[in-house]
Amino acid sequence: MQAKRKKNRWIYISVAVFTILVFIIGGWSALHLNQSLDAKGCFQLPEDLVDIDLPIKQSNVRFLAIGDAGTGGEDQRLLAATIKKTCKDIGCDFVLYLGDNFYPHGVNSVSDPLFKHQFEDIYRELELPFFSVLGNHDNQGNSKAQIYYSLKNLKWKMPNFNYGFSAGPVDFFAVNTNCAPSGMSKLHGLISEKPNTW
Repeated sequence: MQAKRKKNRWIYISVAVFTILVFIIGGWSALHLNQSLDAKGCFQLPEDLVDIDLPIKQSNVRFLAIGDAGTGGEDQRLLAATIKKTCKDIGCDFVLYLGDNFYPHGVNSVSDPLFKHQFEDIYRELELPFFSVLGNHDNQGNSKAQIYYSLKNLKWKMPNFNYGFSAGPVDFFAVNTNCAPSGMSKLHGLISEKPNTW
């Protein structure tokens, strides 16, 4: 009888230790997943950091869309010169900056020198807002720094990880596709909030 009780006690202890280990490993995994998703910008800020609707009075909207441009090299300088010439010739209201804004690994903070070298210096002569969204290279750094940079540089517009804005009669939507499919559900929510038909 005593041997049976001793055996049962070891079974209970073994089950208890196993259960505790499962909770520890599960908790660590959940924390790691949460940190990974947060670093990618999968969790929206509670509200947009800045207001970004453009009061365009004309019925047409003129914009440029560029992506994978954040090299800081000669190719990006040539692109800036092309944007300047195009906007001088036909007019531009803004730029859509479609991700991979800072190669090779994003930025580390709002004061990262890459903001100066790969954005401010290169696009200095352009008096246009840049509506930005994160790319996969941007997520290798501090993705929130790109949002908070909107407070430091009025040309840079990224009020949240996913956002929408109106430019005259047209609504635009920026979606962090690094977090698909959650980004797509956020897109549906953003579309339902905007009144324009375009």
